[in-house]
Amino acid sequence: METTLSPLTLMSLQDSVITQLSSSFDLVGGMAISLFYTLATIEVAWFGLMWALRQEAMLGQFVIKIFKLSLLFFVIGYYPSIVETLINGFTYTAFKTAPADTASYLYNPGKLWSFGFDASIQLLKTAVSFGSLNIAMSNLYLILGFGSMMLFALIGIQVLFALTSVYMTALLGLLLLPFGSLSSFKRFFEKPLEQLMKQGAQLFTVIIILGLGVNFWQQFTFTADSTQTIEQPLGLFFSSLALCILIWRLPKVVGEVVGTITTQEFTPAQSSEHIQQSSAPSQHLAVSAVAAGSTLSPNNMAPTMQASTVIGASPSTSSKSSSTAGSLLASSSGNLSEKQAASIQRSISDRTIKQIRAHMRNKDKK
Repeated sequence: METTLSPLTLMSLQDSVITQLSSSFDLVGGMAISLFYTLATIEVAWFGLMWALRQEAMLGQFVIKIFKLSLLFFVIGYYPSIVETLINGFTYTAFKTAPADTASYLYNPGKLWSFGFDASIQLLKTAVSFGSLNIAMSNLYLILGFGSMMLFALIGIQVLFALTSVYMTALLGLLLLPFGSLSSFKRFFEKPLEQLMKQGAQLFTVIIILGLGVNFWQQFTFTADSTQTIEQPLGLFFSSLALCILIWRLPKVVGEVVGTITTQEFTPAQSSEHIQQSSAPSQHLAVSAVAAGSTLSPNNMAPTMQASTVIGASPSTSSKSSSTAGSLLASSSGNLSEKQAASIQRSISDRTIKQIRAHMRNKDKK
């Protein structure tokens, strides 16, 4: 069968793609449910094993996990209805804002291309009517005719893309949703819903731009003779160029309005008891360091300093030793364990006793 260029090409392509994707939801839905049963069982078994090994109070976390799995099962089971309701909400609002006949151009992009196709054919016929009598006008109408036809084709392709991408995103999201039951793959639960919302926002934008374009293009009329003025073909070409850029670029910008969907509320937070246990070692180290440094207080150092004075020892030596030990304890108080602090305390006491004994021996010799 010979295929010819026709505006019906886009309509046939869109119908075949949407029909194929729509019929695949039942098959993918059954696969998603079976996959969810397997992954949810693995997740619950792993959680129970961790609960048994850690021997902590994790009942609250278990309840939250069961609630999240139940919510995920509900989303998978009613996913086609959720998608339909979501997309109908975007399209209903957009059709209320756009002109009444916009829906016929959205679900039949061939009709949109037909509008530009017919106008472009009239421009090409006008270029032929000039012939060799006015080559400049003939070339200008030829460029405007082919250019307008190409721009309308690009606009129709974007409409086809915006509509089919919703179905494709929904179908792939349904297949990936069961992986969200695993804690390590929680974004597989959030990302498909987030992307589906973005696709709905993009489709909303396409409908609004399409309605503005159709309402504007219907004002143009063309005749296939040399009496056609150049203003209308130029207006059609540049308006089509502007709307083509808008319909390709603006939906991506509007899609970014959709924020990030997160299930942080379903992630068990650390209990206050666990946080208190985590901070306890730091407090213990601080107390140990203070206890070790307390031997350097004036009350404790008084007998040692008095003995040094009676013996005739140099005060600078004892003061230097005390200040060095004190600075060592102060700088490392955050990192010392109780055992290390006790070791430093014993070394300071041994050093002081050795100095006293040395001075006593020197005095006896004299």
